[in-house]
Amino acid sequence: MRNLLILLTLVFAGATLSWAQPHADYATAPAVASKAALDASLHPLPQTLVESYLTHIGQSHVFNEYEGRNGELKTLAEDHKQYLVGSGFPVGMDSQALFGEGFQDGSMTVYEAAISSVDAEMLRFLVDLSELGEGEEAWVIDMSEPRAFGPYTSADAREGGRWLPTTVGESAVLMVRTTGTAVPQIALLGVSHFFQRFEEVVKALACNNNIACEGNATLQSLSSGVGMMVIPYDTYDQALCTGSLINNSDTAELEPYFLPSWHCVPDYADADEVDIVWDYRATGCATNDPPSVASLPRSVGEVVLTTNGNYDVTLMRLLSVPSGSFGRTYLGWETRDPIVDEDVVTMHYPGGTHMRISYGTVIGIDEARTSFIKQTNVHWDDGVTEGGSSGSPLLLADASYRITGTLSNGPTHSCSDISGNVDWYTSFRDFYPQAEGWLTGSNPPDPDGNGGTITCAAAKAFVDNPEVLEQLRAFRDEGLMKTEWGQPLVEIYYAAAPYLVDLLEWSPKANEAFRMAAKPFAYLGSVLSHDV
Repeated sequence: MRNLLILLTLVFAGATLSWAQPHADYATAPAVASKAALDASLHPLPQTLVESYLTHIGQSHVFNEYEGRNGELKTLAEDHKQYLVGSGFPVGMDSQALFGEGFQDGSMTVYEAAISSVDAEMLRFLVDLSELGEGEEAWVIDMSEPRAFGPYTSADAREGGRWLPTTVGESAVLMVRTTGTAVPQIALLGVSHFFQRFEEVVKALACNNNIACEGNATLQSLSSGVGMMVIPYDTYDQALCTGSLINNSDTAELEPYFLPSWHCVPDYADADEVDIVWDYRATGCATNDPPSVASLPRSVGEVVLTTNGNYDVTLMRLLSVPSGSFGRTYLGWETRDPIVDEDVVTMHYPGGTHMRISYGTVIGIDEARTSFIKQTNVHWDDGVTEGGSSGSPLLLADASYRITGTLSNGPTHSCSDISGNVDWYTSFRDFYPQAEGWLTGSNPPDPDGNGGTITCAAAKAFVDNPEVLEQLRAFRDEGLMKTEWGQPLVEIYYAAAPYLVDLLEWSPKANEAFRMAAKPFAYLGSVLSHDV
């Protein structure tokens, strides 16, 4: 008990270092100046060159694992906890099996293979890039545009293979180029066959509100920062979610930070496997005519910065964020509690269709739902959400429209009886202490824990002893978080953690007291982790 009192005393002492309630406003990158500039950003290889390449395809490989089975695959996906749109299979073909004769393009030799999965609406390829040599690169070509994505080199290889961007149609081209004389070594490890195309608007409920009908200029700007996520799931499947860019207003740069829900990018899905599509929206208020995803700006994830499976929130960094015809807005955020009866709004991609907007009211806060805690309960008064909307930002409908959470879970919605159109959203305010180092200041933490600003008090105190730190995390996850009395203690700790770090930095005596008080709980964590 004495040790717990010491820890709580230090926590409350740290909390008194600051009374400010953190928040940030949105920031917007301007729209691309011209169609020519947009085309140049979308096509690292000019379309005319890609079109000429498609006349030299050396080999074609056709797979019929899912021929005629799209309806069956949709039915199987209905009971899945993720919104699945693709199912896949292993391939295991090397360059010698994939490619035929190459052809010359100036100083480069080009090899191409057309890969088809019969009846697929879209495709993704899993490839091994690790054997590519100097001067060798891989590309995937979407034949519907046409559009080449790449180049990918051995520096882009990852253990288990690299998922290339999503392409439209049942066929796409895998291409390698080299300045050498031998065919580059690459392997096609697997193919994901999409059984649903994103343009399949008949799946979306009729009471969804088209974002193109929104008359509020601020919301229209914010919608440009909401992206549709294509996420590898398990081994070869693909799922959809929604996520949003989030702003660090302390820096002049627009940092490429992205906020989805944890269940969209959990521990087994790495950030660099996520393909993000921007500006997938209808061209007019009365139309259901979004452009093909093959023609839209894309981002790819780079790394998960911090994540929390109890709150169901993840903060990612993207490799880059292209602007587009609507500009690109990085949404602001708020750490105050939502208020019951407060108006809220969200923008999302229901059922993998074009962007919609929903308007609702907060009906409860700090609720537990399924396996998640501290959730905000929302009733939708106008509009709904569906599968694929998960991760969408919940915005407080005041003048600033700041993020207060991300879509976590909810029942199936109806257009005829709106009484049951409720959802539960994550608590950004409770997740914020974990994310503060990236969303404030100009010296972000190292996501690998090897430097940068430390925003966790235990990480600060035990920077020299990662074993104790892991034991404390086990005490939190397997002990405190599984009890009603322990959860409020964890909340108090994370609310005060950034200020407690300052206290430990300033006072060696406080640091030592923290270490002494924490060690018995680390021991309990080691016991609990061995029991799990």
